[in-house]
Amino acid sequence: MCAIVVSRILYALPAWGGFLTVYRFAEIVVFLCKVVGWRYAKEIVSLSDLLQCMHEADKKLFYKIMNSGHCIH
Repeated sequence: MCAIVVSRILYALPAWGGFLTVYRFAEIVVFLCKVVGWRYAKEIVSLSDLLQCMHEADKKLFYKIMNSGHCIH
């Protein structure tokens, strides 16, 4: 179940990640903590780590696109 929750957050994060306020960020962190309490996950997933993974994936895609051999270039 945790994989489903995290995958849904990661799926939508690029669209709304830039609009996160401190309040909304805290709400999501509290929700991720509750997921552990509900026993859907064994450990707390950090939203900061998810954001960092998203940024790393974006950078990796950008550098691949900038390669002259890429079909989108």
